[in-house]
Amino acid sequence: MHDIDRTINDEIDALNNQAYLLRASDPVAARELTNQILMQAEAIEYQLGIGHAIRTLAAIEAKINPVEALMLANQAIAILEQEGDTSAVASALMTVFCYYHHVGWYEQSLLVLKDAYEKATKSENLYVAVIAVYNMGVNSEERKDVDAAIRYYEMAMDEAKDGVNEAIYWQARNARAKLHAIKDPNANWIEELRISREALLKVENISAACDSHSSLALIFSDRGLYKEAIFEIRRARILAAKHFQAPMISSMLLDLGEIYTKYGKYTSALRTFHRSYRYAQSTGYVMSECRSLERMAYVEQELGLYKKSLAHLFQHLKLKEKLVGEQSENRMRDLQAFHRIEMVQAEANLARRKNDELATINNDLECALEQQSRLQKELMRMASTDDLTGAVNRRQLVNDGTLEMERHRHVGAPFVVTILDVDFFKRINDGFGHAAGDEILRRLTKCCQGHLRRFDVFGRLGGEEFCIIHHDTDVKGALIVAKRLMDSISEIPTADVIGDINLTVSMGLSEVRRGNESFYDVLHDADMALYEAKNAGRNTVKVCQSRHLEAA
Repeated sequence: MHDIDRTINDEIDALNNQAYLLRASDPVAARELTNQILMQAEAIEYQLGIGHAIRTLAAIEAKINPVEALMLANQAIAILEQEGDTSAVASALMTVFCYYHHVGWYEQSLLVLKDAYEKATKSENLYVAVIAVYNMGVNSEERKDVDAAIRYYEMAMDEAKDGVNEAIYWQARNARAKLHAIKDPNANWIEELRISREALLKVENISAACDSHSSLALIFSDRGLYKEAIFEIRRARILAAKHFQAPMISSMLLDLGEIYTKYGKYTSALRTFHRSYRYAQSTGYVMSECRSLERMAYVEQELGLYKKSLAHLFQHLKLKEKLVGEQSENRMRDLQAFHRIEMVQAEANLARRKNDELATINNDLECALEQQSRLQKELMRMASTDDLTGAVNRRQLVNDGTLEMERHRHVGAPFVVTILDVDFFKRINDGFGHAAGDEILRRLTKCCQGHLRRFDVFGRLGGEEFCIIHHDTDVKGALIVAKRLMDSISEIPTADVIGDINLTVSMGLSEVRRGNESFYDVLHDADMALYEAKNAGRNTVKVCQSRHLEAA
């Protein structure tokens, strides 16, 4: 029985892959196939198959109704994350990007793309990773960062080559050629556009091939080649109609209207935008319907048809409210307070200025927060560090020692405290000056820190007296470290500072034991051991055990 279920699941997976790949060249067929797959997967409660099918429906819907696409994508992501399919989650995130991109939330859309790229790369889904990089170029282009867009398109070309994603390779190459053609009219980028378009047709990426026609038309339009621009748009419409690419037909009508507008043919432009609006209504392409209303309002304003312009702008904003929710509400209420299109335009300009001001304030606030964070870190460092040597200061030593004491009480973890004192340090200060003494302390600190473990604590108690807290160590281990330190300290090069005087230290050790009530008790025992080491002639180590001292 399990083998039969596995076979059915495999068949659904194969059909899902087929539908997903078909979505760009034939979205109608892809939707029909996906709905059938979804019914089969739901019938046998195959969650992974359901998630994949919903993801494909979301991708198909992305160019038609971004709000519906977003809902489907989030539904798919929830299922796919539960099933642990990171690769498919990355694919579904591309539809989330499309929604944010359509409504103009470019920063959020870029974050989604980076998340998708990371998940696709982690799951070795290079096909989707390349799509994410390509769309980073689209995002940069919308933000008017042409140089960044070109870099992303070239990165997508590089990652998509060798059969990884041939369609995206040519889309990226086409997009790069378009941007270069806009920047450099003398270069041979027009031919590059035509080459990439033919390649897109060969890989059956019809929507991208239509976009290539549109890009060429807009470039011709910018160069004043009006007839050539119209010709390219018409070729794109014929191609879209031949392959039943309804979203592209709607898009081409909008582009044609823009070309008419650019050349001041407002009557033709208005007629074309009306056609685009009616077509979008009949086919259910809400984004094109919304855009058509906005462009109709603009052209009617240019023709002095203010009443119609206001009515269409009002329709546009109502429709946009469905797409972007609360983002349009304030704009709608303000619009109802005005009766003339000129005041609407003035309000829009004011809103843009306020947005710019808010962006500046947010940027200043981020800088201030970053500076505050740096200052807080510096204050914390200064509060816990000895200025002269860079070692931990007395206050931090006590804090760390108190934590060690708590660990000892709760889990019985051993630790040892070593106090070391530079022998005859007063002679150094008196004979060579305090600057020399300071330098000796710095060199001693560097030497000790280099021979201790990173989780042991080395700090300065004051003057020439230092302290070590040996983490998870008994007295035998600490004694080995102490003797090694004594040898290393005696080898510190000091001739340039104090001549031929040998640098030595005295040390006192104490291991925590049951009778210690606080860290100060352990510190006191180590201090008593140090006192005995000095009395014994210095340059030696003494260990405190059970309140009596033993020579090391």
